[in-house]
Amino acid sequence: MPAIEHPAWLASQHRRFVVRPYEGTINVRFLDAILASTRDALVVDGDAENGDPIFFIPFSDIYFEFLTPSARKDSDVDLFDVTAAGRAEEAVMWSFSGSEDTVPEVWRHGAFDPRRVTIEEVPDEQRDMSVI
Repeated sequence: MPAIEHPAWLASQHRRFVVRPYEGTINVRFLDAILASTRDALVVDGDAENGDPIFFIPFSDIYFEFLTPSARKDSDVDLFDVTAAGRAEEAVMWSFSGSEDTVPEVWRHGAFDPRRVTIEEVPDEQRDMSVI
């Protein structure tokens, strides 16, 4: 089973990571199904090994009707599988387990594995230019 994309690295940082608001829209798709869409994403920049940013999406902007808790377990995170458009994929989304005190900046947010879903970033400046 493939490794989860970011939680181990992020959890190992012991609060040394910086969470900032993403200025734009994040859309997450699995095949043709939209799993999440938000203008309220938070982002953590990756390190040298995990160079991709990690986008945390508020639970209120995630379409949980496509997601189910995963049978696969990880000690620091809750994992979610997706079923949509007649296909399924394991561990496409994760969120930190535990109480709000664990990682308060991203409490009740989910992060998606970019190897398993398509994550579209639409920065505000790009979005503004397309509305002419």
